[in-house]
Amino acid sequence: MVCPKCNATVNNEARFCPNCGNPMNEENNMESAAGNDVLPKLMKTGNKARSPWLYIIPVALVVMIFIGLLSGGSSKPRGKYILINPFTGGEAACITIRGNSYTNDNRFWGFKEQGTLTLVQEWDDCILYSVQLTDGYTDEFYYWKEYKTIEKGGEYYYKK
Repeated sequence: MVCPKCNATVNNEARFCPNCGNPMNEENNMESAAGNDVLPKLMKTGNKARSPWLYIIPVALVVMIFIGLLSGGSSKPRGKYILINPFTGGEAACITIRGNSYTNDNRFWGFKEQGTLTLVQEWDDCILYSVQLTDGYTDEFYYWKEYKTIEKGGEYYYKK
């Protein structure tokens, strides 16, 4: 039989509900057998509203993962990197990387070189790139991931 107060299953010979202490008598037995009061209570207890956090948290996690993949998923350098002139404190040179395109505008020495990037080797903390310049020469540089810095010929270019 079922207790009409807490809907717990109760032994047929029990005088009281072991769960809530409600007295069990013939009227309760008849009600539970007929199901008059039990079914509506069962329906009420099983129809709980779900918290909106059950939906918000997983969606937020998916969005954060997606944004992380777009912004920091690639360890390849891109954008402008500047070399500071140690004498004047101004820009001595500027390396610009867009996709595989490489441009070094060296104002200090007065030259500009362009080329195509090729990844040579990657370690946990840095990447070695080779640059095939348009004038036929080949150059190389290290990109330090943590500091977002290019090291070329002992000089450090910092993200602008």
